[in-house]
Amino acid sequence: MLGDVEPSVVNQYVMERQRVSPFTAAAASRSLKAFASWLARLGIRHDRGGSVLAHVRTPRVPQDVRRALTDLEVEAVLKATSGGRYPERDRALVLVALVYG
Repeated sequence: MLGDVEPSVVNQYVMERQRVSPFTAAAASRSLKAFASWLARLGIRHDRGGSVLAHVRTPRVPQDVRRALTDLEVEAVLKATSGGRYPERDRALVLVALVYG
């Protein structure tokens, strides 16, 4: 129900999503805040003309969670390409991903 779009419910939901990952929680928060802004613009559900979720905080997410593969991990991935139906293609794709990823 649209009446459930309120800060306390959304904060609780976002905290639950945090158990999955900070990225999931942030995406849920951004989506719900955008939905609440849309409802406010249409005059359907608002707080003095503004979004009812204007003060809900979006969780922070790590800026870069990637790490480089170790030499052993690279070797294992390249070795795994030999077991498929198209090993040359698979090796080429992995090499491109390693260089440009």
